[in-house]
Amino acid sequence: MTEVSKLNAAAETQKREDARAAVETQQKDVELEVKNNEAEALKAKAVSEAEVAKAKAVSEAEVAKAKAASEARAAAAVQQQAEQERENKLSLCLSVASYNYSQNWANACKNQANQISLNLNDCLANGVLGESFCRSMWIVDPSNDCSLYSGRADSVNEYYKNDKDDCYKKYGN
Repeated sequence: MTEVSKLNAAAETQKREDARAAVETQQKDVELEVKNNEAEALKAKAVSEAEVAKAKAVSEAEVAKAKAASEARAAAAVQQQAEQERENKLSLCLSVASYNYSQNWANACKNQANQISLNLNDCLANGVLGESFCRSMWIVDPSNDCSLYSGRADSVNEYYKNDKDDCYKKYGN
């Protein structure tokens, strides 16, 4: 393996590790936010229950009114928490789909570069067409964000679209 290949492989590995770390950090942030939302909901419920107890001392009519308001606030808090959790899960799902898309594109670039290298080597070995023609015909781009041939690009893009559609089906929006 050449030094450039080793450096490219190391850079690609580092990119993947950085992307994985970013996804893990986002997952931890989502979990923390969910826990905070649960604590707020419990706090809102506790405050509401205290309000109900105070209202009992005033009158039965006011108690019923306060209880209804308290339950409505608690229900709203629970609903808000559920909506926030859904949004967080959708965001995380879309982030994973995007990460997978990047990885699939990079893998397709690598496979395409390998195939072009084989074709270039065959052309050069044949010797009939000449080196300059072969090198102009078979240009190897080993980067992770190469320009893929149409069919390969369409396939990777379709997979990404399906992943995103699955996220929206599962978490709405």
